Amino acid sequence: MRSTLAILVTGFCATSAHMALAQTAAPVGTAAASEVADDMSQGLGDIVVTAQRREQRLQDVPVTVNAISAQGLERQGITNTADLNAVVPGLNIAKSSTVVQPFLRGVGTASLVPGNDPSVPLYIDGVYHSAPAALFFSFNNIERVEVLKGPQGTLFGRNATGGLIQVITKDPTQELSGKFSLSYGNYRAVNATGYISGGTDTIAADLAVVYNNQSKGWGRNTFRAGDGGPIVVGGTTFTDRKVKRAAGYTDEFGIHSKIVMTPGDRTTVKLSGMYIDVDTNQNHYRHPLPGRLLPGPPGQNPYSFTGGFYDYDSDIEWFNRNHQYLFTAEAQHEADFATIKSISSYLKAKAEISVPSDGSPLISRASSFAHLRWKTFTQELQILSNKDWGPSWLEWIGGLYYLNSRAGYDPQEVTYGYRYDGTFNRYSFQTSDSLAAYGQATASLTSTTRLTLGLRYSKDRLSATQYQLGTSAVLGGGNANGAVTILVPKVRTTFDKITWRVALDQRLTPDVLLYASASRGYKTGAWNHGALCATVPPVGVACSNLVSPTRPEVLDAYEIGLKSDLFDKRLRFNISGYYYDYSDLQVQAVVGVPPISVLNNAASARMYGIDVETAFQFSRYLRISANGAYLDAKYKKYPNAVGFIPLTAAPYANSQILFDASGNRLPRAPKFTSTVSVDWTIPTGAGDVTLTGSWYYNNGFYWDPQERLKERAYSLVNGQIALKATDNLSLRIWGRNLLDKKYYSYQTATSAGDQGAPAAPRTYGLAVDFQF
Repeated sequence: MRSTLAILVTGFCATSAHMALAQTAAPVGTAAASEVADDMSQGLGDIVVTAQRREQRLQDVPVTVNAISAQGLERQGITNTADLNAVVPGLNIAKSSTVVQPFLRGVGTASLVPGNDPSVPLYIDGVYHSAPAALFFSFNNIERVEVLKGPQGTLFGRNATGGLIQVITKDPTQELSGKFSLSYGNYRAVNATGYISGGTDTIAADLAVVYNNQSKGWGRNTFRAGDGGPIVVGGTTFTDRKVKRAAGYTDEFGIHSKIVMTPGDRTTVKLSGMYIDVDTNQNHYRHPLPGRLLPGPPGQNPYSFTGGFYDYDSDIEWFNRNHQYLFTAEAQHEADFATIKSISSYLKAKAEISVPSDGSPLISRASSFAHLRWKTFTQELQILSNKDWGPSWLEWIGGLYYLNSRAGYDPQEVTYGYRYDGTFNRYSFQTSDSLAAYGQATASLTSTTRLTLGLRYSKDRLSATQYQLGTSAVLGGGNANGAVTILVPKVRTTFDKITWRVALDQRLTPDVLLYASASRGYKTGAWNHGALCATVPPVGVACSNLVSPTRPEVLDAYEIGLKSDLFDKRLRFNISGYYYDYSDLQVQAVVGVPPISVLNNAASARMYGIDVETAFQFSRYLRISANGAYLDAKYKKYPNAVGFIPLTAAPYANSQILFDASGNRLPRAPKFTSTVSVDWTIPTGAGDVTLTGSWYYNNGFYWDPQERLKERAYSLVNGQIALKATDNLSLRIWGRNLLDKKYYSYQTATSAGDQGAPAAPRTYGLAVDFQF
C-alpha cells in the first residue's frame, strides 16, 4: 500500500516539476505568446441539465443542481451509488440490506420495507425507479448524473421531498464507436465494462455491459463450528454447518441497451432495457459495535465482538442477491404548436437477503431470510412549449402521470438458526396507485427577469395485506406448522396533495443569475405492511386492532441563490441558502425480535443551510473544484420517539424505550461536508498524463434520533494517474480511500443490539481502456 501511495505522490511531484521546468524554459517569442494566449482562453464549458424536464444550461436553472459528467465519475472513482457522497456535499447515501437510502440536506427516509419509497428518489432517463440498485453507476454508458437539491414536487412529484438523483444515459450514435475497460485491484477485484454503438440515419442502437467480481472479502466471518453451542431441535442434535468466510465480497453483472428510431424529422422513439444480477454482502454485513454486550452461547455469555473492523462473527452468512429488469419506451413528436412526449416503464425486481438479527454466533436467536418483490408500471404524458409557436416570452410544460406498484415480502422467513427449525413466514404487500397532473410556466417579465409558477395535484391510493404462517416442527401456537396468525385482509387508504413552486430569477449580467424560490414537497403516507396489527389475535382470527398508516410528510422550502461565471468563464461560483419547514416527517424505527422496520411520524423539524460550488479553470490543462455544504437540522417536536438503551446485565442487548427527541439533530445530517478535486493534464512525449485527486470531508453525524450512535468526522482521499498512450489506448493507476479511513456505511440500533456495516477500506488497482 505504501508503494502505491509513493507512486501516486512521486508521480504527482515529478510531473509538477516537469511542467514547471517546461514553463520556465519556454522561449519568449511570438509562438510561445500565441500558445499562452490560446491556453489562457480556455474557460469552463457549459453543462446541460434536465432539472426542469427540458435541456437547459446549468447556469440558467433557478435550482441548486450538482452535475457530474461521465468523465468526472470515472476520474473520481464513482463506481456505485454510495460513492456519490464524496462528490456531492450535503448528500448522504447509506445502503442497508437491499435498500439504497439517500439523504439530501438532512431529508431522507431510512425505511427498509419494500414499497415505502425514499424521500430522495432515483430517476433513470426521466423514469422513476422504485427499487434502486448500486450497480447503476458502474455502467460506462452514463452521460452524466444530476443531483437536484430541494423539493421537486411540481415536475417530478413522486416523493421527491428532499430532491432527487437523476442518471442520464447516452443515446446511441450513427457512427460505429465503442469503449472497453478492464481493471484489476486488491482483494482480487476484477471490473470489466464494454460499450458499443452504431446505426443508420433512421435507427441506432447501443449495448453496455458491466461485470464486477471481488472474490476476496475486506474481512472474514470468524465463526467456527461449535462456537454457537449445541443445536437441538425436537430432540434432534444438529451438526454445525460450514459458513462462507468472505466479508465484503461482490459478484455483479449488468446489461443495458437503447434503441433510437427517427422515422421522421419530427418524431423520435427510444426503447431501452436493463438487466441486473447482484450477489454481495458489501455495505450489508454488520457486526456488533465495540463494547456492546449480547446474549452469547455457552462459555461466551455475555458475548462481545472482538474481531477486526472488517470482520463479523455469525453462524449465518449475510448476503444480498438482487435481480431486476427495467424496460422503458419514450416517444416524442414535435408538432407545430408544441412537443408531445410519452414515457412508459415497467420494472420487475426480486431480492433474497439474509439478516442474522443479532450478528453474533448464538444459534438460538431468530434470523430473517427475506424474499422481496417489486412490480412497477409508470406512464407519463408531457406537452412542452417550443420556440416556433406562441409568445416568445413564455415557456411552459404540462403533464399527466400514473404509477402502479406492488411490493412486499413473499415471504420473510423467520427461522431458528440457519433454518434448523422454522418459526413463521410473514407474507405482506403494499399496492400503490398514484395519479398526478402538473404544469409549470416561466414568463419573461423583462429581458432580464423571469417568473416561474408551477402546480401539481397528486392522489395516492394505497392498500395492504399481510398474514403469518407458522413453520415450526416443534413449537406450538401461532408458530406451529400451518398455523395462520396476524391475518389482515386488504386495508385501504387515500392521500392527496397540491404541491407548488414559485421562483423569480434576475439576470444581473449575461453570466450572473440571482434567484429566489419557494416550493412545497410531498411524500405520500404508507402502510407498515408486516406490522399492520397492533396486537396478536388468536390463531386463525383476523386482526381487529389495526395500526394506522403513516401520514404523508410535507416540506416547505425557501431558497435564494446566485449562479455566476466570472473572468471569461474561468471561475464558476454558485451559492445558495435555504430554510426548510418540515412537518410529519417519516422516521424509521426497528422494533421487536427479530427486528422489523416500521415508519412513524415525527411532528415537525426545521433545517437551514448554505451550499457553495466553485470551479476554476487555470488553463486548458488544470482545473480545481471546491464545494461545501453547511447544514443545521433539528427536530422541532418529536415526542414518543423510539430509542434503545444498551443493557449491561442479562438479558443484555438493548431495551426499547420511548423518549422525547425534540431539539435533537436529525439523523444522517452532518453540519459540514466538503469536496476538493484537482484535474491536471500534462502533455509528454509518451502521451498526455492526467492526474486526478479528490478529498472529501465529513465532520460527523448521528445515525439515530436519540443521538447515541455517532459517526465521527472522517476524510476520504481518492486519486488516479492516467496515461493516454494513443488516441485509442489509455492506462490508469487508481486508488480509493487512500488514507485507509475506517468508517461505517450504516449503523442501526434494535432490540437485538447496536450494529455497524463497515464501509470500503483502501482499494487500488490498474486499468486499461480502449476506445474507437
